[in-house]
Formats: sequence, C-alpha cells, structure tokens
Amino acid sequence: MPFRRQALALLTVLSLSTVSLRAQSTPAGPSAQSSTVDFRVMLVFSDTHNFSTNDTSQPGVQSKSGSESGEHPRGAAANMQIRVQVLNSDGSTVGERSPNNEGTAQFRVLGSVGSASNRQYLVYRVRVFGSDIEETWVEDVQPGRGDSTITVALHRKNEKTNQAGAQGGLVSAAGLNVPSKAQKELEKGNSALAKGKLQEAIQHFQTAVEIYPKFDLAWNNLGVAKMKSGDLQGGREAFEKALQANDKSARAYVNLARIDMHDKNYAAASERLTRSLTVEPLNADALSLSCEAALLEGKTTEVVEASIKLHSVPHEGLSLCHYAAGVAYTNMNKPTEAVNEYHLFLKESPENSLAAKAREAIQELSQNVQAQSPKP
Repeated sequence: MPFRRQALALLTVLSLSTVSLRAQSTPAGPSAQSSTVDFRVMLVFSDTHNFSTNDTSQPGVQSKSGSESGEHPRGAAANMQIRVQVLNSDGSTVGERSPNNEGTAQFRVLGSVGSASNRQYLVYRVRVFGSDIEETWVEDVQPGRGDSTITVALHRKNEKTNQAGAQGGLVSAAGLNVPSKAQKELEKGNSALAKGKLQEAIQHFQTAVEIYPKFDLAWNNLGVAKMKSGDLQGGREAFEKALQANDKSARAYVNLARIDMHDKNYAAASERLTRSLTVEPLNADALSLSCEAALLEGKTTEVVEASIKLHSVPHEGLSLCHYAAGVAYTNMNKPTEAVNEYHLFLKESPENSLAAKAREAIQELSQNVQAQSPKP
C-alpha cells in the first residue's frame, strides 16, 4: 500500500479519536524490568546548628519516623514537626517521613524502568516542611541516576532564604513555597479527575492556582480536565501557564503537542515534543507522539528512531507508533522491517481500527518480497 495512503489512514484515526491527554501522573508500577533504589534526604540548618533530640531550641527530629515507629515525635521534633515528602510529578505522595536524630529520612522508590541499554529514570520532587521552618522544595530528583542522597538546607521562618539547589536537584521558582492549601487542592483535583468528575476537578485545580499562581502541576492538570470536558482553548491556555511557571514541564509540552496534532499543526507538535524529550529522553508519551508527527511530516528516519526508543520502554496503549514505523519502513523500501512493525502493532492492538489495514499491508509486502526473491 502506498506511503501516502497509509499515512492518511493514520491521520484519519488521529482526527476521529478524542484527544487523549494525561495529567502529570504516577510512574508505571514495578515490572520485571523496573529497578527500586534506596533514597536518602539529609537535612542541615543554614545557621550551622546540628540536629539533636536533646536541643529543644532547634528544630529537632525523632530517631524513627512516626510512620515507621508508630510513636509521636519526641523532644524538639514535637515543636517543629519536620516532615519530608517525596512526590511524583503529579503531586501525589510516594512517601512521607520525619527524619531521624541525625537529620536523615530514607525512602525506597522506583528508580527506573526499561531495558538495560535504554532505561527511563523517574523524576521526583522533595518537599520539606515544619511549623517553624520555611517550606523547601527540591526539583528534578532522579534517585535511579545518581541522586541517591541529596542534602537540603533548612531555614528558620523569617530568615533570609538561599535559593541554591541541594545536591542532586534544583530548587526552581515554580516549586518554591507551594502552600499546603494549594497542595491539598491539587490532590483533591487529581482524585476527582481519576474518577471522571471533570467539573469538580476543574474547581479544585482552579482553586490551587488561585492560591499559588506559579503552581505548574496544577496548571497542567487543569488543562487536562478542561480538554477532557471539551474546552480545547481553555486547555491550551492552562498548559501555557504551566510552562510559564516551569519551562521544564515535560508533560505540559506533550499535552500542548497533542493539541497541535489535533489541529494538524505537526511542525509545532514536533518542536514541543523535542523540548519535552530534552527533559525526559525516554518519555513514552512523547516518543509515541513524535513518531506519529514525524510520519505525518514525511520524516521517515525520525519515525524509525522514535519507534526503536519507544519499544525499549514500557508503552502500553501506544501502539500507533509501530503502525507509523511500518509505513516509514515501507517508504524506505525495507519490507522485512515494515512487516515486523505491523506485527508488533497487531500484537499490541489487535482490535484497533487500523488492524485491517495493517494485515493488508503485511500481505502486500510479503507478496512483493516473494516476487522479488531470486528463483532457483
């Protein structure tokens, strides 16, 4: 089947389907190829005071976290109630601890997924807060890629803060001092969004950004909720707000690219996806969309490259890239590779509306290969 006809078939599927957007979400669960790592957050005071459960004048800590020991903080820890949270990119909590008496909180998190040669390293945020310390956020922490231990400098309230990043992460303007009320609204919105309660989710996300206008996670998820409710322009505006707050929001770039794809602006989509992949090189959503956009731009080599990378990481529900790669290989006169891609597509999505065209392409390519084979 000619390249253009196959590409148009893919375009039809993309045009007729509902724009599929995703909130900044929890990474995929552990699989046979996933890797968990131990991750430590070490706390120090900017005024050089040490942690001590006996020094009630300092923001002390308990020897075990309340979640581990079942006890309430002792000594100075009861006064300042220091807590350390590790969060996914959507703001949901992976774990929360009180540090021990040396100022250390330890967690076990999913570090990476994918094959040994092509791994996707998961990115987290760290939040440290307490009654008498300034809340601090550390961005872009990748425990599976070397950030196994980070150090966070704490500041007493009313103390002049230093916005330098801790080891292994950067403190960004978007992540500093997110009020607890805004964080709670984000979590309520995420819960409503997961249940399909779109208007409720929109209300919570809007409240979150009203409380804290630089809350990029809430802006992104507001965009998702608006798009799912049919408000494309509202979604675009919210995603753009997310990028104004944090120009490294990979998910916001992907979601804007989805809108560009819906509008058939494939060049703009490719540009946004390139920026997203600069932040998260093995993000399955970005790779899949870049594969489709490249096909519709006629960039066959880029289609193949994206497909190879995508197949190296978990990509459930993203089979269209294999179909696109089949078309690309056909156009490159590589029938064997094209057939392999179509088979992968059928294996992953046997009921897809393009399944019949994939089978037709396999039959046609196989006949061509047989016809061109030298006869004995």
